[in-house]
Amino acid sequence: MVALLDSGSAGNFISGTLCRQLGLRTQATATPYQIRSITGKPLGHRQVSRSAGPVLLQIGALHVEKTTLLVLEESTADVILGRPWFEQLNPILSWSIGEVLKWGDTCFPDCFPDLPVPHSLLPTPLPVQATSIESPSVHQPLQIPACYAPFSDVFCPKRAPKLPPHWPWDCAIDLLPGEPVPRGRIYPLSIPEEKAMEEYIKEALDQGYIRPSTSPAASSFFFVAKKDGGLRPCIDYRALNRITVKFRYPLPLVPAALEHLRGATIFTKLDLRRAYNLIRIREGDECKTAFITPTGHYEYLVMPYGLANAPSVFQDFIHEVLREFLHRFVLVYTS
Repeated sequence: MVALLDSGSAGNFISGTLCRQLGLRTQATATPYQIRSITGKPLGHRQVSRSAGPVLLQIGALHVEKTTLLVLEESTADVILGRPWFEQLNPILSWSIGEVLKWGDTCFPDCFPDLPVPHSLLPTPLPVQATSIESPSVHQPLQIPACYAPFSDVFCPKRAPKLPPHWPWDCAIDLLPGEPVPRGRIYPLSIPEEKAMEEYIKEALDQGYIRPSTSPAASSFFFVAKKDGGLRPCIDYRALNRITVKFRYPLPLVPAALEHLRGATIFTKLDLRRAYNLIRIREGDECKTAFITPTGHYEYLVMPYGLANAPSVFQDFIHEVLREFLHRFVLVYTS
């Protein structure tokens, strides 16, 4: 669903088409509303005379609200959230990345009514002292706590990029019967992108993550810019995903995960290095992951990012590895 944020709109609206598709019940408004332009002139004979709601509106993974929307016929947007929505929730937006950076103070108790409202981590002012120095101190290497020493091999950067073995949880790619394999096109790359591509291909070949391919399939390869200015390699698997039989292993619900954290005071966060690459592609399915670049044709031996079933396959794998600890002191969340 596409929602338009319009601070100049005097109301919150839902298109008549979407309202009927969702089967929402509507009721007549107290008085009809005339739709006017920014100059105050009526826009033809368009009026709003019905509203839908209260409806449950979810934005992203963490925000849920109940609201009433005016039904607007002939709207190009599914939903228009206007000034009343901004005034009620008071969100902080980043226009450069198109995301909500912070919701207003009323969001947490409304979205998670069963959880205690978190208090400030700094309940009282603390004294602050600053000292001027001529030059910064020499960088100190990260000190690993002694209790983690027996597990130092888990954090070894040399072991991380090795090709993993086959598991019972290998990523299977079953295709719908009779569907042709995808055939993408070669995207032109800039000079910096060509250099980044050569580095990525060489590294992945050296690690054994990919190999040259003779597959009839070929998804497109390109780059997207990262927030830090770097380049992230991407493969357009949309055509492959459309003909892939979906694996419906459940992904975690954020409110349920937060409920398990109620009352906890000590936390350890473990983030896996190149998590999806820890899973092998099922033997015989590697050819379906093939991608094409200006300099070659390759296929994955490990699970790449972008496959439709990748989140569910990885969730299943981690759940099996940690099953005896789940909901006791371990939570698994795939972003």
